[in-house]
Amino acid sequence: MRSKFFWGIAFFCCFSVMGLKVEAQNIISDLETSKDGEGTVRIVCDPKITELLGTPTASSRPSEPVPGDENSAARFVGYRIQIYMDNSTKAKNEAIRIEGLFNETFPDIGTYVRYNAPNWKVLVGDFRTREEAVVFEETIRNSLPEFGKEMYIIPSRINLPVQK
Repeated sequence: MRSKFFWGIAFFCCFSVMGLKVEAQNIISDLETSKDGEGTVRIVCDPKITELLGTPTASSRPSEPVPGDENSAARFVGYRIQIYMDNSTKAKNEAIRIEGLFNETFPDIGTYVRYNAPNWKVLVGDFRTREEAVVFEETIRNSLPEFGKEMYIIPSRINLPVQK
């Protein structure tokens, strides 16, 4: 009697999990399907997650920008300049203040305030090469000398505008 009950529960669980995978695949493909007069959704996640859901992996999908989105950016490995890092109790407010000061001086350069426990960091720029970052680091040193001791060029995932 227990054996039949166990097999019944196991059978039910297997088909429930398979049903969830099929449902997830339909949800993801439904969300990514573009419709006239509506926006387009692009789901970006770790390929292992899509593999668990039973959907095609990101590597099997073409990696192209969303059509019609002029503000979209491609992500590449490049460099950013870290102009601030601290873990004190006032670090968050100081990071926001430094971001504002930097934006006043260089309004066209991207700034990124990050919290990576226990540190608050302010990163600036999206540079393809280390040489570009070194040149801009010198520009920052000349314009904002108070950041001089805190600046470091670090490898990072950067945003670059999609070229047409």
